[in-house]
Amino acid sequence: MPMLEANGTLLHYHVAGKGVPIVCIHPPLLNRGAFRYQEAELADRFRIVTFDLRGHGRSAPSPVPLTYTLLAEDLRQVCIGLGLNKPYLCGYSTGAGLVLEAMLTDPDRYAGGILISGMSELTGWYNRARVRLAKLLTSFGAKRLMNAALSAGNADSLTTFGNLFRGAQPGQVRAWKQYFAASMAYSCTDRLGEIKQPMLLLYGEKDRSFRRYARLLHERLPDSQLKWIEHGTHQIPIKQPLSVNAHIRDWLIGLEKPADAQEEDIRGLAAPAVWEHAEEREQPLQ
Repeated sequence: MPMLEANGTLLHYHVAGKGVPIVCIHPPLLNRGAFRYQEAELADRFRIVTFDLRGHGRSAPSPVPLTYTLLAEDLRQVCIGLGLNKPYLCGYSTGAGLVLEAMLTDPDRYAGGILISGMSELTGWYNRARVRLAKLLTSFGAKRLMNAALSAGNADSLTTFGNLFRGAQPGQVRAWKQYFAASMAYSCTDRLGEIKQPMLLLYGEKDRSFRRYARLLHERLPDSQLKWIEHGTHQIPIKQPLSVNAHIRDWLIGLEKPADAQEEDIRGLAAPAVWEHAEEREQPLQ
């Protein structure tokens, strides 16, 4: 079980594939297993790095309270420890907030970001109530109940449920609570214009309560592409992985392709593989 020392704790990590590195960040309670489909389907061309945040999964408990500043520094230490040069960051749900914080804190270290069902701040009574309830349940030590509920909500099969549940179960309830609390308090909306790197925004068409976040990020990030996953809900990296991974693959290939090859595609001299997938909707449903 590979472990990496970061800021006074040990973090469990896994690396799959070779090529352009993508470092994945999970939301509270879950662990690196939330990105199993990305590991399986993208490692043929990219280097997929997943790790358990401190106090989560198989990573060691945190000796200090979790904050976005601390977790962003952990992420930096993971990249340094693994020798990753200009990786892309991929955050799911509140993990997307950590991507934004990391890119604002150390902008020259990262090549770009992928935000899946993400937000720059948690607003709206419905979304805040859900996180507040999760925080409350962790306060009462309902570890198995919380784990079962979030694992079931993210799972696309009984096998996936079992993997998510077992992966999260060793985690520290106190760390879950602190991550939920930090996500409630975090906001970087006023600083989004500082992020100059390219950003890919992926959201499920049926994730109605997150449409506001998709619009806000797309409007305020200087260089962003917004893609909607047909029939997708909030849990698209696990429940709609084929569509999510196709968008990630095409976006990265487009960014990493040499300028002369891009020019040939424009002139019709090369097959535009980045445009071969099914219809994409650039704007949200009304």
